[in-house]
Amino acid sequence: MQNITHLFSKTYSPVQALVLMRLNDPDKQSYYVESHDIDPQTGKPINAHPLSHEEAKALSETLYQPPKKTAKKGKQPPKAPFHCAGLFPENVLYFNTDKSDTVVWYTPAKEQPLFFSKSLEIDNGKGQVPALLWIATRKSLRLFALKSNKRPTAKSQLYYAPFFNTSSDGHVCMGNVQKDFAGDVSLTQFMDQWEHYFFNSYFTHASAILTKTNIVQLWKEQVATPRPFPVSALLETKTTLAQLLQ
Repeated sequence: MQNITHLFSKTYSPVQALVLMRLNDPDKQSYYVESHDIDPQTGKPINAHPLSHEEAKALSETLYQPPKKTAKKGKQPPKAPFHCAGLFPENVLYFNTDKSDTVVWYTPAKEQPLFFSKSLEIDNGKGQVPALLWIATRKSLRLFALKSNKRPTAKSQLYYAPFFNTSSDGHVCMGNVQKDFAGDVSLTQFMDQWEHYFFNSYFTHASAILTKTNIVQLWKEQVATPRPFPVSALLETKTTLAQLLQ
């Protein structure tokens, strides 16, 4: 995780406050920005005045970030950071654009259409799956299970994801699934796409022992009955969410 300790040693003092003013007329959308200087002795706003052209220019220069350099010929242009279309999703637990656009989120236990290769001799169908923890970048996906539908904390115990095509370290083998994330994909779209890729591809093989019971029999029963996912079958990883993010 990114070390931000050095930021705590810096102090900032208020020097100016901006207030957005609106005309008290429901039929007109008229606004102007009022600027207040801050008294360095009392910290109180003083000298209220409309934001001047010079102040607006200085503010825009402070907030402006130059566009990233385009990639050289023959190289792929850099992917733009995820943007959030609306409010920040409540199920997002961790988000870091400086680390390969890593996103961590969770989903509650739910009924889900499932697809299996013929070699597993499991019928395709809907089955209840446990609460899950997703760790994804644009290139890879890791998956773990949770025993509770509650929002995980740093101390939450993780369990092996009880699925085929998944290794003991959580990495998911997506086979020949073509992953396509647009450069300007939103955070919600990114999460939805990964969930779609995972659950709409065929489970083909068991990579490790990930459940306390036989995994083939487990999923045969899940698609044959409407029973909730048996969390007693989950196998503990001895890893917490905090340890996973280190």
